[in-house]
Amino acid sequence: MMKKTYTNLLERKILYYEINRLDAANNVVPFYEIDCFMNYIINNNYYFYYDDKRSSKWYSIEKINIINDNEYEIIFINCKYNHRPNYINVVTKEERESQKEKDEGDKEITHAYIKENRLLLESRRSGTTAYIISRLFNICCI
Repeated sequence: MMKKTYTNLLERKILYYEINRLDAANNVVPFYEIDCFMNYIINNNYYFYYDDKRSSKWYSIEKINIINDNEYEIIFINCKYNHRPNYINVVTKEERESQKEKDEGDKEITHAYIKENRLLLESRRSGTTAYIISRLFNICCI
């Protein structure tokens, strides 16, 4: 009898972005107000979230670690809900119904690092993207 051996190598891509904004004359300028912005999110108990109803995905900020002025580690969380595939036993191939409720999903974590107006973002297929981060930041500013 053969025994399978599984190797789990964690390889992640790190993406680099610059955070910019439009000034009063609609010129693109660096966004250096990140310190004030992060404090605003922390002071509001990370209440902000983005719910993409089209894809049934929910996104939020779980934690912000302050390293120095204008330097932060951020943990973004997301999940896909309204998705309840059956469980399958890999030995017996028997299926059983999932115990998840429709408004529950599996938690995914994406790590980010911000210094001044630069963003380093862990690339994950089912994680939080730069587009979603911009949506979250825009929600915080409204």
